[in-house]
Amino acid sequence: MVRPPGPVSTTLAGALLLGRIFNPWNIVAYGLGIALALPLHVLIRNTRGR
Repeated sequence: MVRPPGPVSTTLAGALLLGRIFNPWNIVAYGLGIALALPLHVLIRNTRGR
């Protein structure tokens, strides 16, 4: 599905949050970020005694 950018994604904040175009590599980057952040989150949570 391809559609022109809406009014939100044409602003700087909208472009940073939503992006201007869909890129499949974004999905890979999101997954990698989650995979790297999860062990860090667990480590921090365990060191605080929760």
